[in-house]
Amino acid sequence: MKNIKVGSGITEYEITRFDTPRENDEALKNAIRDLSAKWDQAGNAFELIISTDEQWAQAIAAGTVQTLKKADASAEIKRLAERMLRYINLARTDIQKGNAADAARWARMAGYISAQIDIKLEWEEKALSGERLSKTNSIKGKKGRESQQGGAEFGKALNVIYSRLAERKDALGDYELPGELWGRFYAELDEAHMNPNEYEKAGEKLYSLTGGKKITFEAFRKKLQRLRKQP
Repeated sequence: MKNIKVGSGITEYEITRFDTPRENDEALKNAIRDLSAKWDQAGNAFELIISTDEQWAQAIAAGTVQTLKKADASAEIKRLAERMLRYINLARTDIQKGNAADAARWARMAGYISAQIDIKLEWEEKALSGERLSKTNSIKGKKGRESQQGGAEFGKALNVIYSRLAERKDALGDYELPGELWGRFYAELDEAHMNPNEYEKAGEKLYSLTGGKKITFEAFRKKLQRLRKQP
C-alpha cells in the first residue's frame, strides 16, 4: 500500500494505492495516469470536479435546457443555478488567492445548491403532491419569520457581515476594494438566509433582501469606509 499525491497547491490530495494482483497493476497505473492527465488539463481538483456541473448550471441559467413545466418552478431553478454559479466563481477566486478556508466554504455552498436543483428536478413535485396543507402552513410560518427580519437580530447579523468584509485585505496587506467585495457580500447574505436579489435601479447596483430591505452599492461602500476608519 502506498499514497500517491495528485494535483498541487491547496487542492492537492493523496490517493491510497492498495496492493493489487500483478495482472491488475498496469490497469491501475493507467487509471492513475489518466486521472493525472485530466487534472493537469483542468488545473486543479476543483476545476476537474466542477466543470460538468458548471456547464449544467450555465445551461439552466441561460434557459437553454428544459427544466420543469410550471413557469414558477422553472424560474426558481434558474435562480438556484445563478446562485450556484456565483459560488463557483467565488471558490475559483479564493483558490487562485490560496484562501483554502473560504474556497472550501463557497465550494460547499455550490454543491449544496447543486443538490437542491437535483432534488427539485427529480422528485420534489412527487414528494410534495400529498403535502399541500403542510406547504401552506410552511409558507405562513415563513411570512411570519420574514416580518420579524427588520428587527434587532437581522440588523445584528448584517453588521457581523459588514465587519467581516471590512477586515478583508489582499496579499499586499491593503484593504480589498468594495467592488471586489460586492459579489462576496451577496454570498454572505445568501448564506445568512437573507435571500438577496441583485438588480439595478437608475444605474445603481443594489440587493433587495427578505422583508423589503434594500442595500445599494454606495451604501455598502460607505459602510465599509466607516468601519475601516474606526480605531
